[in-house]
Amino acid sequence: MRSMIIVLCLAYAAVADETVKCILAPGGNATACKDTSATLCHMAKFVEYTGLANQTSGCGACPGETKDVTCMECTGNNETACNVPQVTDKSFMCYDSLTTMTLKCSHTR
Repeated sequence: MRSMIIVLCLAYAAVADETVKCILAPGGNATACKDTSATLCHMAKFVEYTGLANQTSGCGACPGETKDVTCMECTGNNETACNVPQVTDKSFMCYDSLTTMTLKCSHTR
């Protein structure tokens, strides 16, 4: 009986779905990658003083030479997507007032 249980466990492990899940489109859900050998997901990188880069999300490594410029990678798994969209806070803008020579900051949405 023990050997039967061990055989069943080994069979389950051999056929278990290990395909990485990534978010493929803005607002999308975690989706299994078509490339079953993929281990990475990619997404837009947050660039300071600029915001989120204009970069798509998807399966696999960053396209071309975009890694660490406009794109960032994460190691995926078969349960949840690692490339969830980053949440940013309100934007802000600071400037020197030429009339009073003071620094003023205001929040924008």
